[in-house]
Amino acid sequence: MTFSQFVMRESKQSFFDDLPNWGVTMFDNPMYFKQYQDADIILELKPQNDGVRLSHIQAKPMNTGAGSRFMQELVDKADEHNVPIFGLVDSEGGGPSQRKLKRLYEKFGFEIDDDDNMVRWPNGGSAPTQDASTAGPSGNPVIKLRSPRRVH
Repeated sequence: MTFSQFVMRESKQSFFDDLPNWGVTMFDNPMYFKQYQDADIILELKPQNDGVRLSHIQAKPMNTGAGSRFMQELVDKADEHNVPIFGLVDSEGGGPSQRKLKRLYEKFGFEIDDDDNMVRWPNGGSAPTQDASTAGPSGNPVIKLRSPRRVH
């Protein structure tokens, strides 16, 4: 293991260790919960490679602003721990439309590709550079973000 891999692993672990300190509790691995005065947030977070995979997030009731407040907290914590967030924009399950979800994630600094994979690098950064054998045309590593779609 390289030093940078060790640092990323430790950063990711400290991110998960810090969740209870900001009011996020695990109720069924990998499902987490946070309660606000006006809404509840349910989310699915998993460790993924050198970061965190956000597989599901839902605010109940919707349109209270709690989802946006939580997303700001999530990206702030990811920045604090220097951890990227990966995911897939997926409007299945009765939530907002795909277009609205994309706008929401982009508002918080996520990059979204044509296949609706998304990534947010910490502190507005970009993908870590790697050797030429794993780099794409821009010099950034080629990263597959897609995970199997959830069946409801």
